[in-house]
Amino acid sequence: MLSTALTRDLVISQGISKYYLSNNLLPTIEEWRQIEIKMENKSILNYLKKQSLEKTTTIEKKDDTNQQAINNSIDEAKAKYIDKYKGKVLYVDFYATWCGPCRQEIPYAKQLYQEFKHKDVVFLNLCAKSKIED
Repeated sequence: MLSTALTRDLVISQGISKYYLSNNLLPTIEEWRQIEIKMENKSILNYLKKQSLEKTTTIEKKDDTNQQAINNSIDEAKAKYIDKYKGKVLYVDFYATWCGPCRQEIPYAKQLYQEFKHKDVVFLNLCAKSKIED
């Protein structure tokens, strides 16, 4: 029979795998801290962290193959997103839906937008390396 702590750790690990890893998401630093507090079995926790790191590395390696296409489209993106705002203050925020620190910044970016929405400031949020549905 499994102990209550081990059962809880296995349920937590399944949730992390299903919610984060299978969706190419990474827990934020705060989420990892909360997970660490709740899990007793450090080997399962370390395994999850390793899988999370490997998933990120795999995503980055896969994206490297598209680097040439990205480099070729920088001028197109500049023309499409930036050039039309010439002469204005432009706040550019690059983020990815799977990036924990990026997700942590969202409330602050929204607050900044509220502070400057009636001024001549353009807010441009560009999402990179994410699934379209995210």
